[in-house]
Amino acid sequence: MIETQIDPDVNCRIIKVHDHDRNFTFLYYEDEVEDIELLGLKLFIQERRDPIRLGVYDVSL
Repeated sequence: MIETQIDPDVNCRIIKVHDHDRNFTFLYYEDEVEDIELLGLKLFIQERRDPIRLGVYDVSL
């Protein structure tokens, strides 16, 4: 599951990816995606980069 929201304190989008198998949620700022060390997670987010930037996965705070 993926959801995003804008952090008003830094005016940057937060990306949340929940791994149901591990029952763990990864949190990254949009500008940190290139630094993600988990290749599968990095590719998962990169494949959805355009919809993320458009706010498709945005939820309200």
